[in-house]
Amino acid sequence: MGIALFNGISFSNQNTKRQLDEIASDEVTTRQNHFDNIDSCDVTKNMSQILVFTDANHDKEVRDRVVAKVKTNPQWQHEICRLLENNGAIEAFTFLASNEVEDKNLFSAL
Repeated sequence: MGIALFNGISFSNQNTKRQLDEIASDEVTTRQNHFDNIDSCDVTKNMSQILVFTDANHDKEVRDRVVAKVKTNPQWQHEICRLLENNGAIEAFTFLASNEVEDKNLFSAL
């Protein structure tokens, strides 16, 4: 009886470890996919595709990388305004909900 109990506990622990390892691996893969999307984005043409990673629910390192990438576009604030007035409003609001802008007056007219 003791051996069966020990084997059951051992199997359960191994299964739990395997599941935790899979979760950690999935998180690493997901994070790398986010980084790849951020790095390959041309923020002068399609900034909205990475703005979804800028909300407070995303990993800080991912958010910081997106914000840095967005700001490589000298007209990034104007682009956010343009998105607010067009089909990128959700993505623009996602960015604005968790990030500061430099020229608040630019957004007050909207």
